[in-house]
Amino acid sequence: MVITVAMGRTSEHEWAEMRARGIGTVVGRCWSGNPLARTDSIDRGDGGAILMSWSGTLGGAPGIDEPRNWLGPGWEALQCAIARARGSGTWWLRPNARHVLSDRLSCQRFGRERCGGGIGLALDPAAMLTVSMLATAGDHLERIYAGVSEIPGVNAAVVCGVRRSIASEGQVSLVPCAFGESLVSGEVILAAAARWVPAAMPVVTAEEDGATVAAALGRS
Repeated sequence: MVITVAMGRTSEHEWAEMRARGIGTVVGRCWSGNPLARTDSIDRGDGGAILMSWSGTLGGAPGIDEPRNWLGPGWEALQCAIARARGSGTWWLRPNARHVLSDRLSCQRFGRERCGGGIGLALDPAAMLTVSMLATAGDHLERIYAGVSEIPGVNAAVVCGVRRSIASEGQVSLVPCAFGESLVSGEVILAAAARWVPAAMPVVTAEEDGATVAAALGRS
């Protein structure tokens, strides 16, 4: 199944519908906010609903480097956010280079220790890139996509591009976008995804790239 969503066009506080490509059925919601900035409970939805969100950051803004994310405080904050969540829907946590789940190792640990019971990962290799990785982005994407079947708890793969964004503190970061505005070519991203994403695994992509991704990955 290919799931499409507005990619990179929502603010950090907004929600976007996730739709099954072809039939247009709403299968869940994508939240671009920060789970670790919430003190109330996050609504996972009920039944077969899907919630996809970032794993979150202890920094003041999504694109800011915050070392605590990769130490005990970040891990504990994520565990608390999950414990406070309400609803019986499935929650896919999406990694990001500057968030708690930032690389293959942190995703592997999370998969082993926390996935299950409606909690899983939506592996997003493009979001796990940093600006310094852009020159060799193809190699990095290949290695991360290769982990789709090896990292426990991966429920879906995100296939999208990245563009530069300036955080409020002036730091340059990468944010998800459609292939048309991506700093890494769609061909490079799709080639890695086609090699490693299992045929039965749901794929999430930008609304405008749904047909391209479906064709490249042999999906309906």
